[in-house]
Amino acid sequence: MLTVRELLDRTSLADLLTSLGGPPVGSGHHARWPCIAPDHDDAHPSVTMFTDRRGVERWRCWSDGRNGTAIDAVMVAHRLGTGDAMRWLAEHYGNLPPAEHRPTTTQQHRDLSNSLRRWVHDCEHRLWQPAGRRGLNWLHARGLDDAVLEANRVGYNLARPTARPIRLTDFTGVTVCSFDRRGELAYVQLRILDATGRGKYKNPAKVPIPAVSYPRGGPIGGPLVVAEGVLDGLVVTQAGFRCAALSSASSVPWAKTSTVAEQIAAHAAGQQIVIALDGDRDGRAAARRLYHQLDGHDVRLLDLPDDHDLTTLYRKKAPAWQHHPSSSQAPNVSSIA
Repeated sequence: MLTVRELLDRTSLADLLTSLGGPPVGSGHHARWPCIAPDHDDAHPSVTMFTDRRGVERWRCWSDGRNGTAIDAVMVAHRLGTGDAMRWLAEHYGNLPPAEHRPTTTQQHRDLSNSLRRWVHDCEHRLWQPAGRRGLNWLHARGLDDAVLEANRVGYNLARPTARPIRLTDFTGVTVCSFDRRGELAYVQLRILDATGRGKYKNPAKVPIPAVSYPRGGPIGGPLVVAEGVLDGLVVTQAGFRCAALSSASSVPWAKTSTVAEQIAAHAAGQQIVIALDGDRDGRAAARRLYHQLDGHDVRLLDLPDDHDLTTLYRKKAPAWQHHPSSSQAPNVSSIA
């Protein structure tokens, strides 16, 4: 069980305030977030944050006077007691390493505009409303439960052809977020529900796609499973394993070494790496490339059945994944194939 300080050190208050209340207005020391209290209609964002002399990030609403740490923010936003708020934070941030330095708002993923962040926030909340029922049903049909969806800020967008400047709003689909190793929002894609093949994802213009993302909510230690695609990564996390999710098989370059392999090895931190990419030509070729690039590390290469990915295997025989909930043992492909 993490101590209060350990939990606070693993939580980015800026990211938490954005998740609970919406993106800030302004940047750096001038950033102000909408109040996170459900009963406060904060028309003019009035929440600021600072770091106290003990190195703990704190927030304050200058309109209604409420203030505190990340734990207090969760208590206010979700109307929870202290113990329940700590458990909520542990589920969402407890798997992250302590941050030696918390970047300011202006340093966090400059490519993600406030309008894009606001859209992510709106879609995240719509998923749990009647308007998002279709998206939620689609996600449940893939075997994903509510806890992993909430932890990873999955949302739902309804087509609004007149909305600008985010052209992603032209389509109806599920919003899929990517996170960096600190758990900060790094990217978002829109998965079109009625589309198949290469046209099923839409991406924001002028925002670089991260080659590797790290789903939130998994354990702190144990083997690291490399999945192909963020949605497959959520299945891995839900099954009780750490995960590094490639944006696609093409993320692994044709080279003897790669920054992708370096990122995965760094995240594995000496633990076993299990490469489990899709059971098709591209997935298998990328898996072999990555396997050789990770030479010198403890790596297992899982050969998935033809035309299967981790999601289809999880839906087919989910109990086989759940044989190892403690993350002390890597998933056994022979038991789920």
